[in-house]
Amino acid sequence: MARRSIDRACSITSVAYGEGTDPFDRFRTFQDAGFTHVHWADHCWNGAHHESEQEIAAIRDACHRHDLKIVDLHGIEASGTDARFTDELWLDANSRRVELAAALDADCIVLHPAEMPPEASEAATFETTVRRLEQLRPVAERRGIRIAVENVYVRPPSAEFLERIFDRFDTSYVGFCFDSGHALMTNRMHLLPTFAERLFALHLHDNDGVTDQHRIPGEGSIDWSMVIDALSTSPYEGPLTLEVIKSPEVEAAGWCREAFRAIDTLWENR
Repeated sequence: MARRSIDRACSITSVAYGEGTDPFDRFRTFQDAGFTHVHWADHCWNGAHHESEQEIAAIRDACHRHDLKIVDLHGIEASGTDARFTDELWLDANSRRVELAAALDADCIVLHPAEMPPEASEAATFETTVRRLEQLRPVAERRGIRIAVENVYVRPPSAEFLERIFDRFDTSYVGFCFDSGHALMTNRMHLLPTFAERLFALHLHDNDGVTDQHRIPGEGSIDWSMVIDALSTSPYEGPLTLEVIKSPEVEAAGWCREAFRAIDTLWENR
């Protein structure tokens, strides 16, 4: 297959460091490192958090001042309280996430398959995931927001599971978010070429194949030549998004520059 020329914009997760703090300083660091996009993920494990108008304005202002774009967000994956994350709580939290995405001029939200009790079957997980996606569909379609289902590492979805999800929903609504670190940990790197045609978003990071370390590409065991080759020949046109997390003892500016150089070099050398 011939290589395609895709948007080589590079993005970084907003929670690379300093989650929940004023985005202005973080975004300045991201811009100085070379990133052009941010994947907004603050509060994705806290469904009880409601972004105020002031918070939304601060995010938009930080984007404007530092010439950054947000095209995708992480959805909400937990209640943020002791309450079980029921369908009702999930729908409320992620409906608000859809509204936030629209307010930030994004068009995609990354969501995990439904988190289920350990004894639940894959069939039950599939049914709950489909039900929730159907419930979210009216508000998402009204706001023009697509959903990217991510391959997780706890109770990881099989290729068959994802294929059934994608068969159930139109490409205008549901697609795939490939998480490289999770794929390595679960021996599912083949999910990228398998579902390259349905790619809506990326979570690129490295690890040792055992723990979810969210390291810079090249610092772990992933075969990045395979990842870049699959992306190069896919129809995906979005940014190369790093879901990397800085260690507390590391200086932010230098680390962000290193992260940008890593993904930029991988793409340049494809």
